[in-house]
Amino acid sequence: GQLVYGCDGFAGELGHVVMDRTENGRPCGCGRKGCLEAYCSATGVARTAREILATTDRPSLLRNKPAEELESLDVSIAAGKGDEVANEIFQFTGKMLGEACADFAAFSSPEAFIFFGGLCKAGDLIMKPIEEAYNNSVLKIFKGKAKFYAGVQVRNPKGIHVGEGVSVGPGVLLDGRMGLTLGKNSVIAYEAILWTLNHDYNDVHFCGKGAPVVVGDYAWICSRATVLPGITIGEGAVVAAGAVVTKNVEPY
Repeated sequence: GQLVYGCDGFAGELGHVVMDRTENGRPCGCGRKGCLEAYCSATGVARTAREILATTDRPSLLRNKPAEELESLDVSIAAGKGDEVANEIFQFTGKMLGEACADFAAFSSPEAFIFFGGLCKAGDLIMKPIEEAYNNSVLKIFKGKAKFYAGVQVRNPKGIHVGEGVSVGPGVLLDGRMGLTLGKNSVIAYEAILWTLNHDYNDVHFCGKGAPVVVGDYAWICSRATVLPGITIGEGAVVAAGAVVTKNVEPY
């Protein structure tokens, strides 16, 4: 249940694994070429779209907008309307990311892959190709074991302690800036938000104010509930869907 940081705190930089080692590899912000992040990100999807439109004359809804203004959202919308080029872009992106995850599994054997960021907003358009490519590429002993989740937002992962058997749904926001503990077998359901730091509305300058949040073992935070800083959710307690938790919740 503990995050792995490496000897210097920079472990887990999968986005900077080089996927294209040819001279045509895309420049990456890290200074190298061909990194996964240069392809499998919201900006990478938009760049793939521009490259295809510039090098082919294939019809596409994406041509209705100036190429330099294209964003990943435009590709998602076009794919949802059945645009062949847009769907191929997600297939290309998902395949590359799925293959990278398959390589990652060879030395880490994760229980799950959790994706967050702008690209995740594409939903199944990107997640299905990722999972398909993963299972087609991964060693047989790992095939079909890992789960794939999208849309989780994490603030300061170093401040988050995750117990054994924790379940986190899609669209969840976990704020570890002031310390967040998720007890064993706790459930954080769809689009729940756990804040440890926000603004003090009683302060004329709205300065930051926060405190650790603790979710007890076997507790259940239902869909779209919001837990405010400094709250402790007791063992086995259930927070109703859509609730805003402003005081501690007693154990069940």
